Amino acid sequence: MFLNNYAVDLSIEQLVEHAQEALYPLQLQLNTKGEANQIINHLQIKERWLKDYKPKLLQYYKSDLANDVLLKLDNFLTNVNHYFSTLHKNLSFNLLLFPIYRTYHSPITEGLKIYFAPIYAFISYDVTVTLEKELSKSGKIFIRLQGNEPETALNIHQQKGTINLLYKLDKHTHEIFSITGFATTFNKNIPYKIDFELYELQN
Repeated sequence: MFLNNYAVDLSIEQLVEHAQEALYPLQLQLNTKGEANQIINHLQIKERWLKDYKPKLLQYYKSDLANDVLLKLDNFLTNVNHYFSTLHKNLSFNLLLFPIYRTYHSPITEGLKIYFAPIYAFISYDVTVTLEKELSKSGKIFIRLQGNEPETALNIHQQKGTINLLYKLDKHTHEIFSITGFATTFNKNIPYKIDFELYELQN
């Protein structure tokens, strides 16, 4: 974990992990395509943070760095709707809320941004979204995202990254069963890759 480009010790990493628990359960308002536009239960998140998490963390973590981190976390969790766009740095959140729920007469072109933490940057991709005609052997629906980085003034003289993701959905409920795949990019001709696997946990 890094904070302001500096490696953070394990105790601070644990602090952040505990604080993030205050976000959940997270209730989101979605549009018809499945895109999130606001957090419905932001007041409950604020109350949960102030009542159940912040006092315990202040008591347990005592250092100048911990105080600084807690101040930033407090600002975020008490105003989480104001920082809603920063949640898209979380890859799972970003991909789970990608607008896959739509009518597919033919492949659809869409923009997708993935945050690459090592280079502190969102990378944009032009992706083609395709509903595959065949179901899996277990009856799952396949939706595939494939695309490339568009050429810009910043990357005109370097290799371009690619993205390839496969969504599997339950054929009855249309709930996401899994998302797997990868995204790549280049920064100063150094390659970076994110491999991604997310699966539904069965009770």
